[in-house]
Amino acid sequence: MSRRGTEKNVVFVYLFIFILLVYLFFKFGLRLFVDVAFFIKQGGKQNYASPATKENRVAIITEPILDNVPEATNEATLVITGRSGQENRVQFFQNDEKISEVETDFDGNFRYEVLLELGQNQIYVVSYDSYSKKKMQSKNYDVVYLNKPPLLEISSISDQQKFYNSDVTIDGKTQAEVFIRINSLPIITRADGSFSYPLRLKKGENKVKVEATDLAGNATLKEFTLYFVE
Repeated sequence: MSRRGTEKNVVFVYLFIFILLVYLFFKFGLRLFVDVAFFIKQGGKQNYASPATKENRVAIITEPILDNVPEATNEATLVITGRSGQENRVQFFQNDEKISEVETDFDGNFRYEVLLELGQNQIYVVSYDSYSKKKMQSKNYDVVYLNKPPLLEISSISDQQKFYNSDVTIDGKTQAEVFIRINSLPIITRADGSFSYPLRLKKGENKVKVEATDLAGNATLKEFTLYFVE
């Protein structure tokens, strides 16, 4: 075989090895990539000390990322999903107490169901490598669990009430961080939860809907029928 033909074969061999290593890197991760590369460097020897062995392997630790954690919920169970490094262990913490631990799948994904406590819950996770003991923590998430409809008191009107003036005021009270709508219009509440809304009645029957909704989606609805009599 000519020298040029030999050089051409060598180029093809190295090109094949390069393509194989790239494939292994994306298919099986950096650790296997390091093992294969080290194996090739050793000339295919069977007894070699790979830098990616359990005793001296490359630790791949990434900050765990959680998916779409809500600020508030009315469900007692919160499903936490996210991503971290391959073959990482993931510890789940609720109000600074470790509640569980799982291992990520081949793609680095993890999933766990947290049973929430009423009120405020602080959630975060920690990923770590079992061999190197290196750790990384996610950001903290504050989740409010509310399972009861919010308070809604209306003091200035009553159902089936008759008015001889077209201008009335709807006075009421609710709790902090509760949104009020009257006939679908958002109403501003004061710091103590009280609110007032001027309403002009039309002649005859008037339907009034007052709705209070909290951060978790719990709602209280009160409906009134008012009459304007001239």
